[in-house]
Amino acid sequence: MAVLASETNYENVVSTADFESGLTYLDASIKPNKKGGKPVLIGVHYNLGEEPYNHNKATYHYVVIVGKGYDRQERKHYYRYYEVGTSDRTVALSESNKLYVDQESRKLAGTRARNKYYQVTEIRKNE
Repeated sequence: MAVLASETNYENVVSTADFESGLTYLDASIKPNKKGGKPVLIGVHYNLGEEPYNHNKATYHYVVIVGKGYDRQERKHYYRYYEVGTSDRTVALSESNKLYVDQESRKLAGTRARNKYYQVTEIRKNE
């Protein structure tokens, strides 16, 4: 869904042509368990400023998408996720862990509990 803006700049990412198909996959996967819904592992970028260890050099971290909703105040759809990189349950399961769909800028991004800004870079398909 996003790649580095340049090979030597690890701070900025740009959306790819996979943005729409990524949203379509998420919508098909995130539904009630009774209807075959499954959580989805996704890669995210945040401004760390150094080269990550992942194959996709725009991905620093992974989280798990577990739901979808609409924020009336923001007037945007979002995907709710669990933060797997912490043992602090208040951060891991926080209701504020939301990645908002921005169709105009072709981003899926948001700020998690404790103010770390994530932008989705990749979606790992359940196969």
